[in-house]
Amino acid sequence: MRVAYGWVDKASNILNNKIGLDAAGVKQSYHQLLTEMSQQKQKAGTLNTAIDNFIKPPTATGLDFFIVMKLKIFLELIMT
Repeated sequence: MRVAYGWVDKASNILNNKIGLDAAGVKQSYHQLLTEMSQQKQKAGTLNTAIDNFIKPPTATGLDFFIVMKLKIFLELIMT
């Protein structure tokens, strides 16, 4: 679960673009994270099926951001 939370937190930071990357940089960072998640999703334990929502190709950045934030809130609730 901690691994999945780390990925969700990383996705949130990338999509919030806190470091001010250009669009290509955000896309590259997000793609690298998705690759990492895809290759290591078994490390997410029982949440590995939820990882599939992130691995599939994004259809709209706003939608991805919404999914990331919902999952982040959910994980924060269950980890406290």
